Amino acid sequence: MVVFRGTEIRRRRDEPGFHIHNIIADFKTDADIVLTDWDQDKLVYRGFKNALEEVWEKKGLIEYIKSKDTMNRTIWFTGHSLGAALATFAADRYDGKIQGLYTLGSPYVGNIDFVKYFRISAHRFVNNNDIVAHWPPLNWYEHVGEPKFIDGNGIVYHNLPHGQVSDVANSIGQARHGFGHLIPDFIVDHVPVLYATHIWNNIP
Repeated sequence: MVVFRGTEIRRRRDEPGFHIHNIIADFKTDADIVLTDWDQDKLVYRGFKNALEEVWEKKGLIEYIKSKDTMNRTIWFTGHSLGAALATFAADRYDGKIQGLYTLGSPYVGNIDFVKYFRISAHRFVNNNDIVAHWPPLNWYEHVGEPKFIDGNGIVYHNLPHGQVSDVANSIGQARHGFGHLIPDFIVDHVPVLYATHIWNNIP
């Protein structure tokens, strides 16, 4: 499993090597929404592309993955939020055998040509009103992967037709409890533990 973390917004308890620059760098990455070249006519989110390049070859990530890519192993890519975008790019760039890609709360990552020629089996989970799944709000971008929509009751819907996701979201009662009254649904729904809990609860 090749797993990419999401945007850092706070220091984790006793995390070694943490620095405030981690948070600043992540927000700069998220804000750099300009489309840039990937290959041929494919264009992608520049901030995410640059973030992948920092670790892909410079820090030896590709060599590490290749060292684990043996005949009796399967390789999967996954991530949440910013990590979902990086996992998508890494899966597309990796030239070994890949079983699939699972993303949680992924923002848009590329233009229509990037999506059209994406060769990896991909599944994209969106939890209810998660605002990050609609970022950036520009017509230049498309989503990668078959949608898996989690409604307000934690039920996963598979392969919804384009445009139906918002209809399902609007048809679900949005009553919340606890801190949900203080924090908007579109932020609460992005929390990674909710993705993990809902997906786990839907496993047959």
